[in-house]
Amino acid sequence: MKRKGLTVFLALVILAIYWPLSKYWYVQDDWGSLHQFMFESPRTILAATFRLDGQTFYRPFGVLYNWGIYSVFGLNAGGFHALALGWMFAAGYLVMLIARELTKDELVSWGAAFIYVSASSIHLDTQLWLVGSFELGAVTFSLASILTFMRGRYVCSAGLFLLALGFKESAIVTLPTIALFHFLRWRTK
Repeated sequence: MKRKGLTVFLALVILAIYWPLSKYWYVQDDWGSLHQFMFESPRTILAATFRLDGQTFYRPFGVLYNWGIYSVFGLNAGGFHALALGWMFAAGYLVMLIARELTKDELVSWGAAFIYVSASSIHLDTQLWLVGSFELGAVTFSLASILTFMRGRYVCSAGLFLLALGFKESAIVTLPTIALFHFLRWRTK
């Protein structure tokens, strides 16, 4: 019962902090992506998404995710904001699970989750901009990759890591994080 209550409280904290952002429409860089989704054919979008040459960034899963948001919600940013809140909850809950694996302490693990989701100056962009979805996907799948590695599910961890990389290249930091965890765990045995 205690965990369920804390899970609900985590969701309420996220809503209290980030729900006010849901009144905002799409901003800045979002319009470049939306323009592409509105005026280019699905074939052109798919070809551009998976093309390796001539791109500054290679983020196919993030582009597909944003395209899916546009396909379902159109120019209504409310759907994007609701899903961004869901991503934030998932990431916060994963932080709690990782902290619990490391510390075996419920108070510390939930504290880490609440600190993570409350860092509004860090998460503001991901909750406000559609293109922040790249970061949300990368962080969430990176955390899931780390957790599954910690639990000995190495193939699943590798797959989640590749998903994270497909959202944003900054997910590459997952590898040294996992390596450090593996090294520290090996040293303590």
